[in-house]
Amino acid sequence: MTETSSFSVINVDGKLGSIGKAVDYFKVEVVDENGRRLTAGQIGEIRVAEGEAGTLTAGYFRNEDKTAETIRDGWLYTGDLGREDEDGYLFFLGRKKDSLRRRGENVSAWEVENVVNSHPDVEESALIGVVNEFADEDLKIFLKLKSKPATFDYALFVAWCEKRMARFQVPRFIAIVDDFSKTPTQRIQKQTLSVRTDDCWDGGAQRPATT
Repeated sequence: MTETSSFSVINVDGKLGSIGKAVDYFKVEVVDENGRRLTAGQIGEIRVAEGEAGTLTAGYFRNEDKTAETIRDGWLYTGDLGREDEDGYLFFLGRKKDSLRRRGENVSAWEVENVVNSHPDVEESALIGVVNEFADEDLKIFLKLKSKPATFDYALFVAWCEKRMARFQVPRFIAIVDDFSKTPTQRIQKQTLSVRTDDCWDGGAQRPATT
């Protein structure tokens, strides 16, 4: 990060999926909305504080509001969601502001994915925005299943989602994938996902998948 002079964490041990641990001249932790440090496994925002004077930015040039929003009590709030494991390794989970707009409502991709990933048949998921027939943004979810069945009951899956999230958060389009393209830190590369709406199940039309 520019704000931290370069790296604030490094994965020198090569732990799969981790962004590593804080370098010697920074303190890095995961906190909740009130700035309280979370225990291992809990998901929150990653924040950084300097352990050596001058390694953290003093603020944004001629932007006091942005500075006050980002740097609080000596901590730089990165806007990144993450978790820490029992051994102190950090894992990046996505941007806190990774949100989509649907019918006037803001939809957090992370929140939807977090719920979907708790489905007993789902190993991993990714949510993106796509353009529907009304030139409006709609939701398309990609599912990597734990084991690929001969058939997948899309309607039953949608009903499961409707019991656990707001209606505007429930994806309309559903695609099954064998795997996801990922970065070296195991983050799903959403830019590689298809934005088509004719290659997947459409909950609006209630028709079966074409693939």
